[in-house]
Amino acid sequence: MRRLAAALGALGLACADATETTPTLDAGSTLDAGSNVDAGPGPAFVYYRDIKPILETHCTGCHSPGGIGPIDLTVPAVAVAARTLVKAQVESGLMPPWHAAPECRSYLEERRLTAAELQALGEWSDLGGPLGDERDAAAPIPPPPPAIEINKRLPTGEAYSATAGDDYRCFVLEWDEVAPKFVTGFNLLPSNQAIVHHANIYIAEPNGVAAFRNKDVAAAGPGFPCFGGAFEPGSALLGAWAPGSNGIKYPAGTGVQIDPGSVIVMEMHFYVGDPNNNQDQSTLALELADSVERRALVAPFWNFQEWSQGGNMPIPANQADVMHAINFDPNGFVPLIAPWLTNRAIKIYGAGLHMHYLGTRGTVAIRRPNADECLLEIPRWDFNWQYGYLFTEPTDFLIGEDRLYLECHWDNTAANQPIIDGARRPVRDVNWGGRSTDEMCIGYVYVTER
Repeated sequence: MRRLAAALGALGLACADATETTPTLDAGSTLDAGSNVDAGPGPAFVYYRDIKPILETHCTGCHSPGGIGPIDLTVPAVAVAARTLVKAQVESGLMPPWHAAPECRSYLEERRLTAAELQALGEWSDLGGPLGDERDAAAPIPPPPPAIEINKRLPTGEAYSATAGDDYRCFVLEWDEVAPKFVTGFNLLPSNQAIVHHANIYIAEPNGVAAFRNKDVAAAGPGFPCFGGAFEPGSALLGAWAPGSNGIKYPAGTGVQIDPGSVIVMEMHFYVGDPNNNQDQSTLALELADSVERRALVAPFWNFQEWSQGGNMPIPANQADVMHAINFDPNGFVPLIAPWLTNRAIKIYGAGLHMHYLGTRGTVAIRRPNADECLLEIPRWDFNWQYGYLFTEPTDFLIGEDRLYLECHWDNTAANQPIIDGARRPVRDVNWGGRSTDEMCIGYVYVTER
């Protein structure tokens, strides 16, 4: 694990040194108050009876007072005024942000509207957004209970004042446990939900702690800037958090080990639109266990030799669909990254994908001797919304026989260039690199022994 973590550190996996306005709702859309007149006696869909429960289930976790969503959909009049915008966003699939293709497989806690919910929102919008009778409203849907039992809280320290626009900041969270512990779940508890866009959490093993502490000491204020990512030699990914989450619970009986002398490094992405509302003091909440039935690993994979070490992942300028792929055999890497994985039969519980701004779509799969199995397909990649996807049912993998398949696509034409510091980046040749203006193609799997 330490050897591969060192390679990851040198490559700077989690990276974003370029700034781009975070897309939430289409900039070209406007609010429309509408007439709000009931479409005849007994319209098919009204706000209080039909729409309010849908919004409370899927939207108001972010689109509420103090949330990161720019429109407060807990207010009936605002929901009516935003109805055409909401319709466009949900029908396009941009909201709720969930990018895994349903044809691949099913996942836990899918943020996906049903066909009936999509129909209700669309027809209600077309009707003019009738409110209906408030007395028909069901009781408010309470937020879901926390997914984890919190055993440990690690605050970031003093409040951090984020800069306007996109700001990436890393915080070193000291680890005072004197015996190995297993993380079985986690959650981020921001003090200011309006500016915290997402967070990546890493474990810095004892041999990698000094690099992070040195950066922390050298930077003014709490934490240190990390536009280039949080990986250093001796670090490993623990997981990722996004707004609206009530916590990430790992599959029962599994957990990721943290050794004494380690630290946790939390890379946070802030997006500040109001300079008068730019402070946050987050806390990382952890569910811990002294032991687990099966030790787990968030294992990254890619073409180590050609892409990252050989610089051979070219994405030429003005090419609309560039593809790179690999059939990855983990057999020789297991002793390096997880010597405790002595059983050649393992379980895969989840998958993830990482690219940068030019990415358009990607796939993570298993290639068996006689069949393929899709783990994750993202048909419309969005750099600003990256998740790990846990399966409803894990799948088996036999080391030495099965292969992991990774495929990434990019669009390097002028129209797909990111907007950086207010200007669209000129088209240029791109290759593998640690900055967000470079590119990467990395797959992840959450694995344990079977």
